[in-house]
Amino acid sequence: MTRVIVTSAAVLLGALALSACQKTNQAPDDPGVCYQVVEQPGGKLKFNVVKKDVPTLENCAAELDAVRYRFLRLGSPKHDFTGAYGGKFLFLDQNGMRITMGPSYDSPQFQTFSRGPDGRLSIPSYIPQPGPVEADGALVPKK
Repeated sequence: MTRVIVTSAAVLLGALALSACQKTNQAPDDPGVCYQVVEQPGGKLKFNVVKKDVPTLENCAAELDAVRYRFLRLGSPKHDFTGAYGGKFLFLDQNGMRITMGPSYDSPQFQTFSRGPDGRLSIPSYIPQPGPVEADGALVPKK
């Protein structure tokens, strides 16, 4: 019985030691630097500087979205685009932008910006919602 406990403890400690050696992908927290993130084979991430001296997250999102559109115009089939700013990862796609809550690539994400009717990024609550629609597709006027 003691031998089983000692063996189990050794296996558990070995697993903990190996998991501590596993490096997680962290976003760089260089102030004012906006990065494009490219996933490499083996799960490693490559950080390409898009622009330096970027004052806010919103400006970085606009820069990354402009780069995303340039790639799409060149014929890229990839609609998703990943960036990093201020120690957080930014995920842009055709619906808007999500940001990680922590510095890790696998951290939970929340929606920061949505695409408006004109395709620009905006705060989700600022996007006008259409009112009720009649059967012929016309909007019902508000009273």
